[in-house]
Amino acid sequence: MRIKVVNKQITLNKMNLKKFWLWIRSFPFFPVFLSIYTILFFLVHNIAQVDDHAADRLLLVFSVLTLLLLFIMRLVLRDIQRAGLVVFALGLIFFTYPHVKVILQEKLPILVNLDILLAVSIILLAGIYLVAIKVPREKLAVLSIYLNGITLLLVLFQLTSLFIYEYKMAAYRRTVELQAPASSVKVNPGKNPLPDVYFIVLDGYARADVLQSQLNLDNSSFLDALRKRQFYVADCSQSNYAQTEQSFASTLNMEYLDGIISRISAPQLREDYFAPYITNNVVRQYLESLGYQTVAFYTGYTWAEWTNATYFLGDPRATKTTTVKSLVPFESSFLSRTIFPYLMDDLTNLGVVKPSQVAPLTGGQVDRGIVRYTLSELPVVTQLRSPKFVFAHILLPHPPYLFGPNGEEQKLPADASYADRLKGYRDQVLFANKSILPVIDAILAESRGNAIIVLEGDHGIVEYTVGAVHMKNLEAYYFPGHNYSDLYPSITPVNSFRVILSDFFGQHYPLLKDLSYFAFTSAEKTFTLIPNTCTGK
Repeated sequence: MRIKVVNKQITLNKMNLKKFWLWIRSFPFFPVFLSIYTILFFLVHNIAQVDDHAADRLLLVFSVLTLLLLFIMRLVLRDIQRAGLVVFALGLIFFTYPHVKVILQEKLPILVNLDILLAVSIILLAGIYLVAIKVPREKLAVLSIYLNGITLLLVLFQLTSLFIYEYKMAAYRRTVELQAPASSVKVNPGKNPLPDVYFIVLDGYARADVLQSQLNLDNSSFLDALRKRQFYVADCSQSNYAQTEQSFASTLNMEYLDGIISRISAPQLREDYFAPYITNNVVRQYLESLGYQTVAFYTGYTWAEWTNATYFLGDPRATKTTTVKSLVPFESSFLSRTIFPYLMDDLTNLGVVKPSQVAPLTGGQVDRGIVRYTLSELPVVTQLRSPKFVFAHILLPHPPYLFGPNGEEQKLPADASYADRLKGYRDQVLFANKSILPVIDAILAESRGNAIIVLEGDHGIVEYTVGAVHMKNLEAYYFPGHNYSDLYPSITPVNSFRVILSDFFGQHYPLLKDLSYFAFTSAEKTFTLIPNTCTGK
């Protein structure tokens, strides 16, 4: 009798386990998987630009919100399967609305102009709701199993892509570490205290003659202000490369990129291939060997960031950063590709939310916050213990064009004309001029002149695709003692730190021939040599 009871209990346990497994399989995880897949898809397609944790907050927030919405709909519909189907439909509309709108705008613009797409979305949602309440629960459970499987496979596919990328990049970074050139032997630079070194990059800042000829902007007052502060301005400078990551890697390692590029087996170049050479560069290694602290700033472009610096400042996700209260660029860019901006516009127009509440969630405000933070914190950084090597990459006057000439907020529409883009660039040059001079004054005052400052454009104006224009950049230097005998008008960035390490640190770096290699995109491996035709060189 006891055996029969035990067998019956075992049978019941097996039945309960089977029911539980069936419930797990048919539970509507697919709305959550849809959110995860969409975020991972965006991450995979931008992985060369962002860090490994760029999507963490989005994944957490959207997973929690989707589950919360799922259980709210469960209370409304009194059935988890029907709730899952409705929430899935809401997710599809949320993530695809702007993409469908763009397609319709190209094919049937009248539909978009009449806001019919929104009505179609509402009708679609209503239709799915009616199907959900009419279809038998058993069939919905089967549908949930299939949708769970499909969406889970999509998530796994993206995770596999991320794993393969990380595996390949880890192997590449190991190769870079083995092949990186060693720093020069340390020497005593003299009795004077070691100077602070500031490498300040105004992204895409063009040379004076380009600003005059192409934008009718006389930049002489700014250059004169630099000269008044005892700067040397290289009037005929050109950048060595047209892309930021290539320019940084070349400048900070004091060499051309032929050897680096030859070791990249991929058919096309990518920004993250240069990240190890930017982060652990020769100049930084040498200065750190002398006891220098390093200071760097968040930009949103992980390949150009020194996240392992002594002080890495401005990341909105860092708990210690209390003055930056916004999304990171990856997050705002993702949200801009959903229905979120349309919902915020409607809620703002209805007075439900205030524009000031929405602003921190928009791409323009995020980018403005990063620029303003760097400009405001650079004078504060001067008070850190010396000696220090400060790397500040400021996204001015490079697009997006978000600042007026006095720093007022502006944002060009996506379809802005070429003339409007040039005006946007011109305005941001003026804003950069007004913003950077107080920073320089703070550096010189705090260091009492014992600072080396390299102020440059990593390349010229991006709105011009002609190499002869694009390569002409700003290049200015401040040296303690103001002895600029080793500088010359046509110096290029590859020689900047060769001069500095030779003149101030007792190293012996012969100057390289000043060459400018132009490529239209970051992916190209073929470059065009751009001669320097400046008459004053």
